[in-house]
Amino acid sequence: MEVLTFKWGDTILKVLSDTYNPPYLSSNNITEMQVIPSPTDKRPKTILQQTGTERKTSSMSLIIYSLSDYNAFLDDYANAVTRLFTGPEGVLMNMLISSLGQPSYITPSKITFSIELLEA
Repeated sequence: MEVLTFKWGDTILKVLSDTYNPPYLSSNNITEMQVIPSPTDKRPKTILQQTGTERKTSSMSLIIYSLSDYNAFLDDYANAVTRLFTGPEGVLMNMLISSLGQPSYITPSKITFSIELLEA
């Protein structure tokens, strides 16, 4: 099992290499909507509407060595803490934890869990 090393603020992340999905745009956030035609023009009309800010997401599974490390991520998740994510090939983004999986024990001192980061 190959492990990649990234950073979340000052915290070193040990990432299972085959689980890392680099930051990407989750959707194009543009919707075509019908509008009410005018009384003189009965043809349907549409407009394009942006549905929000496009934000990048990244997901991965981490290895940690104590439950207190997991609890630190849980605190960041609960408090919507934004930190600088440093990934491979110069990826630097302010992100927050949008999803945090339950911890799974491989051994009593080796724990894995999934995490999803959202661009802040």
